[in-house]
Amino acid sequence: MKFWTDKQGNRLTFKEFMKRWMEGIEGITPLQQAKTNLYGTWLIITGVIWGLVVVTMIKTYWMSLILFGAFITTVFQLLNTWQKAKRFKKIEKANNEAMGIKEPDPKKERKKNYLLRFSMLISWIVFFTGVILERNWIVALSYVGTLIFILIKVRQKQ
Repeated sequence: MKFWTDKQGNRLTFKEFMKRWMEGIEGITPLQQAKTNLYGTWLIITGVIWGLVVVTMIKTYWMSLILFGAFITTVFQLLNTWQKAKRFKKIEKANNEAMGIKEPDPKKERKKNYLLRFSMLISWIVFFTGVILERNWIVALSYVGTLIFILIKVRQKQ
């Protein structure tokens, strides 16, 4: 059975899809891998912090000790990954300079991301407000904001 389609619209079987996916995964640079790990670590930290908040609210303090230990470990993991990404970025920059490839202006890239960061921040504030006030419609509104953020980000990469 063919479930997936490629960019040209051709239908792919599971075996063809997995073959192409593996080829793509093998082509990932160390910098891309480090950046992906960095984003994942931020998600873990957010989950641990949220777990600490919930555990404190329901007063199971023994669980907060476990989550606090996980938080410390994850922060060190974040620092390690950040340093690794920084080193890989320097290596890639030197490599691009040696090959004569121009890099985009970082100031322009930062300006482009301000709107995205702001929309995500507002979405998180709305989410936590909804949870604290126990209003489901506010939480749903934050999900809409997050979806808008993701759509803008995906559009920007295309």
